[in-house]
Amino acid sequence: MKLETQKVQTSLRLSPDLLRRFQRYVKEGFGKLRGAQELALNDAVKLWVSLIERQDDVFFGFIETKDGWRGYRVLFMDEALRLLDNLRNANMMLVWGAVHPPLLEGLLALNPVKVFLAKRGAVWQRREVNERDPALLVKRLYEGGNEILMVLEDRRIASISPKGFAVEEDVGGLLIKRLLPSQDIEDAAYNFG
Repeated sequence: MKLETQKVQTSLRLSPDLLRRFQRYVKEGFGKLRGAQELALNDAVKLWVSLIERQDDVFFGFIETKDGWRGYRVLFMDEALRLLDNLRNANMMLVWGAVHPPLLEGLLALNPVKVFLAKRGAVWQRREVNERDPALLVKRLYEGGNEILMVLEDRRIASISPKGFAVEEDVGGLLIKRLLPSQDIEDAAYNFG
């Protein structure tokens, strides 16, 4: 009998806070219109199945899309990839699975201006990386306990950590100013104006 190679999994459980948020999301969904009820039920089933069968990478968190949709969602990896270009803001926690190269490939396809390995603390420590190989970036992510930050061309900041991913629209340019040296901001190539 041939054993299949298993994916490296992150042993993250639903924290009490995350579970409360998910329960509230489902409860509120059932108190609204039929479409919201179906969406909440669908997400509850997806989360339940993924936690039992552990066959897919699954995220839970708040998203806001460019076309105006806002709310909590449960997303499988393929759904998250399809949404990346349409996300205005997102804060998605990894419930089960691991951050794999496809997620980085999806963000790299958005042509980031800069890519950093960063560690958050009282002061951000960051180092720009020139490599764009998703497999190498994932390796660095897990080995160094780092976060990968990307400055995208459309004034969004994307971040990936072993715990999930986030996208933030940087309307005022404050995050970009903290991440990029002033000479880069002034450089017309970045067009952050």
